[in-house]
Amino acid sequence: MFKSVAGPATLAVIQGVAARPPIKCTLTRLNPEGWRALKLLAMDQDRSIQALMIEAVNDLLSKYGMTPLAHSPLREREGD
Repeated sequence: MFKSVAGPATLAVIQGVAARPPIKCTLTRLNPEGWRALKLLAMDQDRSIQALMIEAVNDLLSKYGMTPLAHSPLREREGD
């Protein structure tokens, strides 16, 4: 029986799949009106909700004197 000592990222590379950087997710609950407004804004701006949320996080970090470091690890695929 074969025993693997490699982790999932190493196995992914061996199998020809590019390893992905770690991603942290958050869930925000909105009332229906807020959600609808966010969707409309995304459509009006021709941007994804993900891109708008990254912008909002960076604006919040700046507001409190922190460096805006947030970016989407998926931005290469989304074009953000």
